[in-house]
Amino acid sequence: MKDISFFILIIFMSVFATNPLHAEYNGHFIDFNIELKNGEVIKAHSYVSSVAYMVDSGSYKNYLETRMDLLLDDVYSMNEDVFAYHEYRLTYMFQYPEFDSGVIYTLASKKVISMSEVKRLKITKMLDFTYAIVILNSLNKIDEKWMNNPPVSFYNTGDKRNAFDVFIHEKNKVLDQIILSIDIETQLYDQKLKLLETDFKYADSVDRQEIEEQIDKLEEDRVQQVQDALGRLFSFKVVIIGYLSC
Repeated sequence: MKDISFFILIIFMSVFATNPLHAEYNGHFIDFNIELKNGEVIKAHSYVSSVAYMVDSGSYKNYLETRMDLLLDDVYSMNEDVFAYHEYRLTYMFQYPEFDSGVIYTLASKKVISMSEVKRLKITKMLDFTYAIVILNSLNKIDEKWMNNPPVSFYNTGDKRNAFDVFIHEKNKVLDQIILSIDIETQLYDQKLKLLETDFKYADSVDRQEIEEQIDKLEEDRVQQVQDALGRLFSFKVVIIGYLSC
């Protein structure tokens, strides 16, 4: 995935990353206080996709403060009273080689809470940001120590629908070998796709449908191949930013 069209996509999506207000798929990173009935106040963070609301007066912020079910995530437990929030919102500043810098956020350290303990929620900050651009790998508060340093290298990959940038923050021979293996997988995919597209171009109408089905299958398999490849990077000091077609 190192052709010109892919880099055009990267530049295009980086504009959305640095200008989230103009992104098609929108929502907000929200900092808020959870005021408990016992008087304790918990600083919490969440992400909420933009939702429609019908009120006669009042702001969107005020509306969200009344919707605990939106600000506190359902953890899908058997206990309908148990919800979750995040302790931290991490900020990652990134720089594309030869391109503009950007900023992205991710949530860390999920905690559970009983809704019956909550008195009210008070939003302290709302950051407009698209949900089509995300950090894929899980990061913790302690990771800020190396995240704040410039990456040592940069890598990208993708499938037909999604693009992924990998900012590498450590030199590691094992990681280098993994990336090499991912490159080989990508080259084989590109070769197979190019051969099928050539066959399709010169095939008659009877054979074209079969070749088209083979192309569709190859591209579907590529999605899983890329996901598996990225999963091999999660244990290293990397930040993986995904630009998703949703």
